[in-house]
Amino acid sequence: GLTHVIVISGFNIGLVLQQTVLLMQGWSTRRFTLLAGAGVIVLYTLFVGLSPPVTRAALMGILLVLAELAGRRPHVLTSLAWASVLMTAVNPALVWDVSFQLSMISTLALIGLTPVFDEWTLDLLRRRLSTGKARDMTRLLSAYLLTTCAAQLLTFPVIWYHFREVSLVALPANLLALPVQPLITILGGMAALLGCVWEPLGRAAGWLAYVPLWWTVTVAQALGGSAWAAWPLPAPGRWVLVGFYT
Repeated sequence: GLTHVIVISGFNIGLVLQQTVLLMQGWSTRRFTLLAGAGVIVLYTLFVGLSPPVTRAALMGILLVLAELAGRRPHVLTSLAWASVLMTAVNPALVWDVSFQLSMISTLALIGLTPVFDEWTLDLLRRRLSTGKARDMTRLLSAYLLTTCAAQLLTFPVIWYHFREVSLVALPANLLALPVQPLITILGGMAALLGCVWEPLGRAAGWLAYVPLWWTVTVAQALGGSAWAAWPLPAPGRWVLVGFYT
């Protein structure tokens, strides 16, 4: 249930692109900044390895940059479709790769299902709160709860089919672990860069990164020890998967 936290994917690529753009704002042209962002995505991808989730996220990030450069509005679902087409054109066997399936389906959940959950939540909260407060609360819930619910729901049949088990504590584990993940990426990156300049600085940043890392591992170990952490189920027939996604 926490695999997506340690798998390099869109979350990490998005942070890398965002930080590059923020660092270059104000002293570089918009075109050069976007090109630099695409270049950093390529470098980051080569550093961490061309696994299916990384490749999918990198292609989507580069397509987003190309859309901005062309003066077009990025369309995330189209980017996901193109990433899928390009990856399977190079290696058709990826269709049967579990990490490819989970990466594509969870991204599809974030694109298609999360907005539906957001809308339902906003409508529900508007009955109790003002429109402004309802929107703020929906944004908060979407960041840490609704996106996780969407991804867990849509990937559930694939996880069940391949692993013959499901986790009943994955949702609370995500709620506890997700908020500190940006700190791990940012502080970990700082530790690597500062360590290249002066090792003690890198070590100091490394100790700062240790805190959110310790918290993530503690959450995983504490909830992973529960009897509900891995609940065995008999393997579903393929028709169950077809019915669910239909």
